[in-house]
Amino acid sequence: MGLSRARLRAIKASKTDEDDVRDPVITVLDLMFASERDLNDLLEGYHQEEASNLFQISREQYAADRDADTRGTANPSIMNNPFWMFQVGPRGLPAWSARTTFGNPDDPLADSEDPVWCFIRFGATRTKLPDGRVVCIGGEHEDGYDPDFCIYNDVVVFETPPKSVPPPLLTPECIKIYGYPVDIFPPTDFHTSTYFADPATGKEWLIIIGGLGYGGQASREQTDVYQLDLTDFSIQRLHTSGIGPIGGTHHHKAELVGGQGQAAIRITTEEVKELVDKEGGKDAVMTEEGEETFAMENIRESIVSDIGQESTATVDGRDSLSEEESEGSITTPPPTGKELVTTTTTTKESQVFTLRFHDMRWI
Repeated sequence: MGLSRARLRAIKASKTDEDDVRDPVITVLDLMFASERDLNDLLEGYHQEEASNLFQISREQYAADRDADTRGTANPSIMNNPFWMFQVGPRGLPAWSARTTFGNPDDPLADSEDPVWCFIRFGATRTKLPDGRVVCIGGEHEDGYDPDFCIYNDVVVFETPPKSVPPPLLTPECIKIYGYPVDIFPPTDFHTSTYFADPATGKEWLIIIGGLGYGGQASREQTDVYQLDLTDFSIQRLHTSGIGPIGGTHHHKAELVGGQGQAAIRITTEEVKELVDKEGGKDAVMTEEGEETFAMENIRESIVSDIGQESTATVDGRDSLSEEESEGSITTPPPTGKELVTTTTTTKESQVFTLRFHDMRWI
């Protein structure tokens, strides 16, 4: 099953200041908890008391609501299930910890191998609105090898905290969870959400652009745009025209630009490095984030082709190449009698696209 991020928490806590600051385990954990820190910063108007008894859950409620693959049936469905509310609250657990806490600690997979609903996620957007509400969209938990891997299509809203001294407690009444059918809003991660208010009508939206999603989703082949209504939290897909990004778009940046009547969203795609084999076929896609390189798909360096065997290196459960192998041409000596396969790196430069609001046209 591999080493879960939830179980890496104890490893991170055990590290000392004398440990190498570039320890790969620490790097992964810092990335993992960055989103949690960001959310806590956005909720600074609330006092989050982990020992509070305001968020309680029973084993029966866990068993009833644990399935992360549960989706909404309306646009939207309010899904304030007790276990989900517990997970969103200050005592929320990683999925694996929820299994061992509320399920069978000796055999956490005994009750079900379906993913457990979790609010500790990568690739979610968390947007603080001008009125103080915080809107969280989608994201993923764990990696594809893990039983708790799930990409979400929900929207979690934290209401505006009233101003008081001391700050008010975060309570279940402050939270709403909205779900959607997957044909209305597919599972999404590594998208962007940008706030926009129409000065003529006063309507407010979040514009959701791109996203990675599961393999086989349309988001892998095209850049979809969705509009989240901040009044009733319904979602609709927007049809765009013009020349926009080719293929799917994820791990990009978005910003609102333009003046009154000419508002638009400018997105900047990420530089992408593609590994191609000697036949010219795409083998994997890698992206750059600061000094670290991450594999967005399983990255395999094929050593033999006559019997279909492969040699791979694994980091945090994902097949990946070493840092030294990630640049230039890669050649690995094959076993005796095996055919050598060579991969080379090509770079797709970062690009800028602008989506105009009044006619939803890429320019």
